Amino acid sequence: MTDTSRGRAPFIVDNSISGWTGLRYLEEWSGIAKAFDIATG
Repeated sequence: MTDTSRGRAPFIVDNSISGWTGLRYLEEWSGIAKAFDIATG
């Protein structure tokens, strides 16, 4: 089952928005998330 079939689209953090970095995202969500999928390039 894909994320979109469960009603959830992927959320992408690309550091292009000032102050909304990958580190900030992990800090805010690490206490409530069950898992993270991370891809780098």
